Amino acid sequence: AEQFIYEHGVFHRTRDFMELYRIVDFREESSFLQQIFGLKTIQIYSGDRSTPRLDMVGMDMNDNLIPFIRERVGANRKRNGIYEITNR
Repeated sequence: AEQFIYEHGVFHRTRDFMELYRIVDFREESSFLQQIFGLKTIQIYSGDRSTPRLDMVGMDMNDNLIPFIRERVGANRKRNGIYEITNR
């Protein structure tokens, strides 16, 4: 509910933990080869020092995860009283 946990690897397992309130942006991309197999890469950008960008490679093209993650990020920011201030 408060952290995004991404586990990856076959012979060397790694878990990345990211606090949801630190996520600032998302991106989806799909290479030509990924499009053939119906896959995509979701990139999550955060203010986290150890994991400023998290790439989720090989996600199903039909999975619409970004709206779900956005909702969870917003709820965590509201619960923790965190507001983003930008200088544009």
